[in-house]
Amino acid sequence: MEVDVCFDVFLHIDESTMVNMGHISFHHGEDGNSSFHGSLLTGAIDQLDEDVTVVDIEFVPDLNYANERGIFKEIWGKKVMLYDIPLERLDLEAR
Repeated sequence: MEVDVCFDVFLHIDESTMVNMGHISFHHGEDGNSSFHGSLLTGAIDQLDEDVTVVDIEFVPDLNYANERGIFKEIWGKKVMLYDIPLERLDLEAR
């Protein structure tokens, strides 16, 4: 069974800090073509303390976006929480 999904994505750094990372959706077209909608999931925070080593990620179904797109007949999903996702800082070379 192919199902359509449409989620807002949030990053929980601690109990008081939640960052809106953006939106993702996946639609299975009636013509057999599928489409992914979304952008690079990014969010702005002032500073991430070096002692932060895990975060939680939350996926929340987004009915408003699904209705605005006009391509979905229904979306599937419930709120999903992924807990204790490990973080590792990867420094890039200066350009």
